[in-house]
Amino acid sequence: MPTIDIHDKICPHCGGIRWVTYKRIKTLASGDKKTYICYICAKKNIENGNKWRKNHVEEFKKTAREYVKLRRKIDFKFAEKERQKNKVYHKQNSKERQLYRKKWANSNVEKNRAYSRISSKKQIINLTDYYVCKRIINKDKLFKEDIPQDLIELKRKQLILTRQIKNNGKKQQSSKNSN
Repeated sequence: MPTIDIHDKICPHCGGIRWVTYKRIKTLASGDKKTYICYICAKKNIENGNKWRKNHVEEFKKTAREYVKLRRKIDFKFAEKERQKNKVYHKQNSKERQLYRKKWANSNVEKNRAYSRISSKKQIINLTDYYVCKRIINKDKLFKEDIPQDLIELKRKQLILTRQIKNNGKKQQSSKNSN
């Protein structure tokens, strides 16, 4: 909705001269449609919007999420700008985000456990560097920085081979049971 200045018209609500214009179409009893141009004070419009958002928080979040998803699908530049904005935000607010995350984890213990289980299962399935390093380190007093990338790749190949051997054994047992 466009905002315009009308110097002749002063708002009784705030005393301002900024107005938001919008069209309202009214259907008459005869079936004809009549178009009106309506004006509302810009400050009052913002206050009404804020009041609505406070009363309909979940609905507002849902519509905002849907809008962003749609924009991401349609506009690649929008998605790229959003990623850049998020990177900057994460860099600037990393300590606050860490504190928030710890506070959330302490107050939502069960949810946090469920999320970490899901995350660890994904790491095991995908054989991420973090998981492979944990398998190499095990109970030794090493750090991830001490392990070269070549060793991680070799350990990943070893884990893949052991999985294939175990899966072969399971397939052979299931085929013997079916005979």
